[in-house]
Amino acid sequence: MTFWVRAWRNVFVWYATAGTLLGAAFLHSLLWPLAVLGLVLWCAALERTNRVRDALIGGLLTGTIKVLFAISWYWAAYPLSWMNIHPLFIVALIIGLYWLLTSVTIGLGFAISTALAWWCRKNISPQLHFFILPLLVVAGEVLGSLIFSIYALGPGSTINANFSFGYVGYLLNNHEILRLGALFGGVYTLSYVLGFIAVGIYSAFVTRRRVMGAAAIFVFVAIVASAPLHVPAPTPSSVFHTRVALISSDFLPEASPNPIEVEKKRGLLRKAVEEAFAYNPEYILLPEAAGLTVGSDTPTTLAWLTEKGRRAVLIDSARVDLDNGTARVRAFIYDPATSNVYETDKQYLVPQGEYVPYVYEFLFSALGTKDFYKDRTDTLAYRPGIQDENNTTPGDMPAVIFCSESIPPLSVFGMAKQRDIPFVVHPVSHSWFNTPWVLWAETRDMVALQALQNGVPVVQAGNLAPTIGFDSRGHEIRPFARHNDIHTSVVVYDL
Repeated sequence: MTFWVRAWRNVFVWYATAGTLLGAAFLHSLLWPLAVLGLVLWCAALERTNRVRDALIGGLLTGTIKVLFAISWYWAAYPLSWMNIHPLFIVALIIGLYWLLTSVTIGLGFAISTALAWWCRKNISPQLHFFILPLLVVAGEVLGSLIFSIYALGPGSTINANFSFGYVGYLLNNHEILRLGALFGGVYTLSYVLGFIAVGIYSAFVTRRRVMGAAAIFVFVAIVASAPLHVPAPTPSSVFHTRVALISSDFLPEASPNPIEVEKKRGLLRKAVEEAFAYNPEYILLPEAAGLTVGSDTPTTLAWLTEKGRRAVLIDSARVDLDNGTARVRAFIYDPATSNVYETDKQYLVPQGEYVPYVYEFLFSALGTKDFYKDRTDTLAYRPGIQDENNTTPGDMPAVIFCSESIPPLSVFGMAKQRDIPFVVHPVSHSWFNTPWVLWAETRDMVALQALQNGVPVVQAGNLAPTIGFDSRGHEIRPFARHNDIHTSVVVYDL
């Protein structure tokens, strides 16, 4: 008992506990209230901190531990069997190193914002804390994303603030009232709202008046209890009605794909598309890098799409290898009505999955294992594309955001600024992972809030990932029909 009492007197235990509560909130949708408690404890730790150095260390603890939970899905990649790495403890070491370094770099952003919050509490009027501290919560998250992009710099990246895993605002997608704040600034606004609630509850407690403490508890309970209540969102300015068929699959990754197996997969995908035609869809979407139409010229593909009077637009994507040794992930939008095919390339790539960061090239070279690492990552030569579908695709065609492009909070917003978007298609593949439930829950919130913020439906077709549709309010849509087959499924939505 004495040990725990002494430990609790250490302010760094407070910061670590705050990070644990914030991180645990990402493990299940029902745990989101833990984030409020985590930020309340963070405020309390700030009050007990005497030096700016301690605030920096404490903020680093809080931010790092939070992100360790939020990206715990990294471990779902184990054992990376298709990369043929032995013994398996090396795989665990590689994943663990990347998991830890990613969390620390993102945590640095929260360390800086915590130090600024400590200074504000010492030098700025308490009345302004309600507005400044929540703003610093948001700033810490954005700064963490910025620092991560510097750490993850490579030939396929830029300095940006796109990597948004661990943003506490996503947790409010599970609150039917508070999530509407995304209409006015997306996840950034929701992170601010969560911070504002936490600062308010903490401030009520530190007044040392029982009435205020009781009021704070009542407010917290009321907020949690009101989470399931549905409040109609503003009616969208336009309503779009169309039927979309999504093809899902469960194909495992291969380091060196066998041509025979590739053709078998294409045959299964083609069969699934044929089954989708039975529902008379206007659009058919395949998962990311499905590659169904690779090797088939445009006239042949369009002729197939128009057989028997059919007119469905097909959206496929594939790896495109260039002469300079690099590759693109490119989507092909086949429009049989105009006999045109529109192309767009993936712009936001993920480190280690699509390119190798410079820091890891240096690290493995320093360890004398450069050849070992290069042999297993030589296919990770993706680069951001040059094709911009918003400048070439007609207004009645959907926008395309690829798998990782739901991570930047403003992906859909940026596209909607360039042209009117009837809806968004989101081809996805999580074939590297083994049922990454945390990843699926977080990306679900990301996509839902982008749909809500921009007032456009989003449909997602996945390979070893959920296939799902969201309406313009960011709510999941019930499928019109579903057909399951070996390795593929057809899921139909009416938008």
